[in-house]
Amino acid sequence: MAINEACSLWIEQRISEELEEKEITGKSLREIGREISAEIERIFEAKVKPETLTMKASRMQGVTNVTPKSNIESKTITYKSEVGSQTHPPTNRGGARENAGRKPANYCQPAIALGEKEILAAAKEIRNEQRELKRGEIIEKLENIKTKTAKEIDGVYDVLVIDPPWPMQKIERDERPNQSEFEYPTMAESELEILKIPSADDCHVWLWTTHKFLPMAFRLIDVWGLKYVCVFVWHKPGGFQPIGLPQYNCEFALYARKGTPQFINTKAFPVCFNSPRGAHSEKPEDFYDVVRRVTAGRRLDMFNRRKIEGFDGWGIEAL
Repeated sequence: MAINEACSLWIEQRISEELEEKEITGKSLREIGREISAEIERIFEAKVKPETLTMKASRMQGVTNVTPKSNIESKTITYKSEVGSQTHPPTNRGGARENAGRKPANYCQPAIALGEKEILAAAKEIRNEQRELKRGEIIEKLENIKTKTAKEIDGVYDVLVIDPPWPMQKIERDERPNQSEFEYPTMAESELEILKIPSADDCHVWLWTTHKFLPMAFRLIDVWGLKYVCVFVWHKPGGFQPIGLPQYNCEFALYARKGTPQFINTKAFPVCFNSPRGAHSEKPEDFYDVVRRVTAGRRLDMFNRRKIEGFDGWGIEAL
């Protein structure tokens, strides 16, 4: 059943119900219009002006309220409606009573009542259509050539994935005594604090970190002027296990925002995910697949370990 048809049938049903009880409730047509307008907004998340519904109720009242009037002199029954009147002669003494229950040819049958499930299903479809429309508007805005060109000139991005070179050292081992430093330079917290974050006014930010540097990551989010929202957890097979402590078989990507960026798709979008391990410090492709699917606009992978499709790169290892 089409959305508009379902909505229309529901509206006609509600107006019919209110008109039938009008003499009991004493509601005016304007009151009926206001009440049904509020119900439409609550159930269907759509807006219909009360005045429009009042006019519709007025038209339906003229069509559906069939008032039999006995004409004693001509011995006929006249049915009055909005579009005119029809006259039917009685066939017997009880004809007036018999014809009083009849409906003229131009009588408008009230809409068939919709069940609760049908109404909820129609409302859900309406919300889905609204989400798709909103998604299209967001994509059009972020992918607009003029907008992207302006952001390129300003050097800002709509999406940032940051994987800082945290100030850590490799564990010294007897078999590899010279492997006490990483192959790339690390940065102290004071250096990361003054790092320029090239974020647009509305920007999604994922900040990768490990168990040890979680507190520092939260401090950086505050220093950079971002708002923390949630944490994504990468569960990976195996991991480093300190002596006397559990195995660290997961890493974290703190999700934060600047402004009010919006996702274009939130289906199959959990904060916990499984993915195999790659090279040292390399983040899984599954993560980037999700980010590409749920965001639009210019994307930057800061301190990236490899070139990522759909992202500009910023880091010595991907060069």
